Amino acid sequence: MKLSQILFVAGASAALCAAGAQNDPIYNFWTYGPDKYADGSLVLKGERYALVWAENDLQSVTFNADGTVVGGAIVEVVRTENDDGSCHRYMFEVDVARMPDFPGGTWCVYLLDTRRWDADGNVSVSDELDIVNAAGIVDGSQVQLKPAGDYRPDKTKLRENPCVASTPSAVPEGTVDPVITDIRIDGEEVCVSATNTVPYIQYTLLSSDAPDADKFGPAESAQRTGSASPKDELQFRVPVSDSGRAFFRVGRAAARE
Repeated sequence: MKLSQILFVAGASAALCAAGAQNDPIYNFWTYGPDKYADGSLVLKGERYALVWAENDLQSVTFNADGTVVGGAIVEVVRTENDDGSCHRYMFEVDVARMPDFPGGTWCVYLLDTRRWDADGNVSVSDELDIVNAAGIVDGSQVQLKPAGDYRPDKTKLRENPCVASTPSAVPEGTVDPVITDIRIDGEEVCVSATNTVPYIQYTLLSSDAPDADKFGPAESAQRTGSASPKDELQFRVPVSDSGRAFFRVGRAAARE
């Protein structure tokens, strides 16, 4: 359901006077970055910033790994066209006729982590909003309940709000656990295969020198996005010299703070 229209602020606010209905609430935000993911890497070009309505307060909003939201709704999304970890001079305009759908509550912009990894470990931004690894609030974003023609950005705050997508998303209820189907030595590598994965979770190889669940830690292996079919195999490889442990497990790749 498309609820709003995105306007790109290209310069003087006078250029916006003809845009949209005069009574439509607008929500504008700027981030000059550098915005980052929880692992410390710079936000990729094409990453998403989402205008979110919370039924109560922002603490009640939970992003699920499959892109759904609990306690609120994603009203609109923009994708940054910059490659320097920033997304600035954007303005959301919400059709005033739809405002009864969002009584009270709180509005905010979130930076989303929608990266996915292919079988070779290459990373890209997901084509659809069907993966959310983590999210973070964009500080300094603000609701402007004014006519579009009255829009005036506060330029004193433009460089004060770098954002980090640091809060991991929740795993939806009923998500299956991966199952290891094969562990073998292939030359200088340990090869671990697993099935029963889902396409909205990023997985990584965990290892331990004991079968106790609380002693497993990440092995030296790139993460992978789960398969569309639970029968498809994901394969993880780690050098024999780096594994150093006899027990392996495949689990969700945790965001690094």
